[in-house]
Amino acid sequence: MSENLNRNVNEEQIAHWRASLDRVQSHPTTRLDELEDRLRVQANALLVQGLTPDEAFQIAVQRIGRSDPATGRYAREHILRKLNPGADEKITHEEDPGNASAEFLIVLYLAIGAAAAIKLPAVFGYVFTEDDAEMFYARNISFFVFPLVAAYFAWKRGMDYTSWRWMIPPFIVAAVFCNVYPFMQGGDTAVLTTLHAPVALWLVLGFAYTGGNWRSHERRMDFVRFSGQLFILFVLIALGGGVLTGITLVMFNTVGINLQDVAAAWI
Repeated sequence: MSENLNRNVNEEQIAHWRASLDRVQSHPTTRLDELEDRLRVQANALLVQGLTPDEAFQIAVQRIGRSDPATGRYAREHILRKLNPGADEKITHEEDPGNASAEFLIVLYLAIGAAAAIKLPAVFGYVFTEDDAEMFYARNISFFVFPLVAAYFAWKRGMDYTSWRWMIPPFIVAAVFCNVYPFMQGGDTAVLTTLHAPVALWLVLGFAYTGGNWRSHERRMDFVRFSGQLFILFVLIALGGGVLTGITLVMFNTVGINLQDVAAAWI
């Protein structure tokens, strides 16, 4: 049955889509193959439901375009404009470089917010002992970063406000538990909380990444791929940042300025 469906897929449209992606944004061959496989799976599933090959291709491309920017542009330029000639103005607005600038500013403000949030205890004059500081930040590091990243993805995916009510409570409940529960120094409960809170909240972040559409298999798999890529990039950035910090400290030490305490207080 699958072979029959594959013969019904519009091969000319798929070839045009693939050539367009390769021309506009040079994807690695493996990435193109992966996208094409996903496109064919989507189209075949729609063919089973009775759609025509053209309809199946159009809907499949729009779905893939939610996670792949190049396919999203292809959908806007070659499908949405064809289906709705009056959409030219909207498409132009979406491709306006000003939108990219606005997104950059949002990301910048959220990054600054994450950095400032880590220093909030110091701003309010709360002084930790060394052991208390390690325990506090180990339990709460997720709350300084994940809510802001989740807010970005919710905005980026255009998540409706009704879905926000499912995303916000887990952060509040977890923050209250991590800071109200009477943990014992070095106790097993503190260790388990430190290890599992980020994992649980990462799943909540995944809800925002899918735009609240967590039932979509494609979006869930996109989040899995995103998580793997983020881990690799984070390791590379952390290594590069460590090297840069070390070089900076050595340079200042050569002129008699010791910044180790300052670096330790922030990093």
